[in-house]
Amino acid sequence: MRVVILLFGLLLLAPASGAAQTANDGAVSLTDLVREVKVTLQQVADAAERENLPKLDNAVLEAKTSMKIAADGKIGLWVVEIGAGRNSEYASTVTLTLRPAPLGTGSDIAAVRLADALAEAILSGARAIAEAKKGNPPLIADKLEASVHFAIQRDANGRVAVKFPPFEVGGGGSITNDQIQTLAVTYKR
Repeated sequence: MRVVILLFGLLLLAPASGAAQTANDGAVSLTDLVREVKVTLQQVADAAERENLPKLDNAVLEAKTSMKIAADGKIGLWVVEIGAGRNSEYASTVTLTLRPAPLGTGSDIAAVRLADALAEAILSGARAIAEAKKGNPPLIADKLEASVHFAIQRDANGRVAVKFPPFEVGGGGSITNDQIQTLAVTYKR
């Protein structure tokens, strides 16, 4: 079953050292986003097994990023956040196909900030299908596709949070498509 999850700008993602990789302006790196999604997929796979939900097969992450060149000449990819302004105008799209780790695999990521919220958003679709199988006649689904939109937003103190629609942006601002991330998750019966 395929769950399409639109990830609207992601939060700080914490690598194994516990310190998020950030640019000088505090931006979230693509590396950190991928680490966060890795934990999310593990949580979803473990919960699906525990709750007898469809098996999580894979996920496709589509992230909107901007490129920044470091002093050493290396190019880094940084996730576009709410309020990125003109920096998101020419965002690049990076698409990664990911598979969850085998069930019961531990995580070496010290801290996560997005995974819990994303996992619950993903699992809501799987739980709906499981509920539809109850009763007479049962509804049997071979494939599940769902979408969840969210954005990364930084508060005045620099803390990052996941935001799901409907979005409320202060000061009359708005969210653009370049600030939306996408995660498509496939479940199998």
